[in-house]
Amino acid sequence: MRYWVLLPLFLLACENDKPKATPAPSASDKAKTEKKPEPKFGLLAEPGAEAPGLPVSPPTPAASAPVRGSATKATQLAEGAVKLLSAGTEPRSPLRYTFKAGNAETFSYELRTSVSVATALGKQKDQKIPGVRCELTAATKEIRPDGAAVVDWSLEKFDVLAETGTPEEDLKEERAAWAQLKGSVGKSIVSSRGLTIVAVFQSEDPGTQAMLERLRGVLSDVAVPLPEEAVGKGAKWQHRRKPQTRELDLLQEETFDLIDLTATGGKVARQYTETAAPHEVAGRVPGSKLSLDVYKGTGVIASAFNWLKVVPTSNTTLIHEQTLTASTPDGKKETVKQSMKTTAKLTPATTKK
Repeated sequence: MRYWVLLPLFLLACENDKPKATPAPSASDKAKTEKKPEPKFGLLAEPGAEAPGLPVSPPTPAASAPVRGSATKATQLAEGAVKLLSAGTEPRSPLRYTFKAGNAETFSYELRTSVSVATALGKQKDQKIPGVRCELTAATKEIRPDGAAVVDWSLEKFDVLAETGTPEEDLKEERAAWAQLKGSVGKSIVSSRGLTIVAVFQSEDPGTQAMLERLRGVLSDVAVPLPEEAVGKGAKWQHRRKPQTRELDLLQEETFDLIDLTATGGKVARQYTETAAPHEVAGRVPGSKLSLDVYKGTGVIASAFNWLKVVPTSNTTLIHEQTLTASTPDGKKETVKQSMKTTAKLTPATTKK
């Protein structure tokens, strides 16, 4: 699981990031163009070519800056982030995906979140945040000589799931904003070990880019990462990464337990942890300060993967806890503790050819 499950992250500090629907164009605007501009993704790097501005996972949690460089270098760095803990039972063999050009996987993604908040005045009633349900397609356009798949991602459907007390107008605005992204949303290259070498989800429009970043979080690193070494049933490995995010300097760690292995794929049980160091975050009131004192996340994930598919079937439950302290110019302080429970599901459809 990735930081992408945190759609309501920093509810107190980042409310102004909510996507807004683009206003209807005027008659003069319509006269200029009737064709909807497509998101501009940039170019995916060819082997040995420079790929500026594209972050990849560093080999160790000590590296805090995003790594930039050639696709070949990016592959080495990404694959170095997986550490084998136990090889499992015999027989053992290297695990590799066998992606095929022309395959298209249509799958659904559903996210639901509830938040509880406690202050000096007491604990507030748990609040359910409107969930999301969308349908996407991963189309494998080509297979590189090293077995990596070049994948085009497209958004087919998107819906915001109503919760009690949610204004209908807010739901309409959110749905209208996401409706603008229907169609191709990004591209990525996924290695035969399930590690994302590069991912591009780009738009020149700031509002659209914010939404694309959410999808990039969902779709980057979506495949189950595999160790380099030969393994068998019962094998265990660890994947560490420091994703590039605007809000947090995150350290994410997952431990994988290979509980089943067949000719078509396998199943893994995953234990997830996520931490961030205390730091100051942007406040919304001039002269005030907002600090993040505690941030930690834990979760369990069950994933079933197929050697031919980029997207696994996954069921995720995560708990994130954070403590925020707000300081006003007159010296007053207020501490807020927030606990967030998130469930997410990835359910691929039958592979189309």
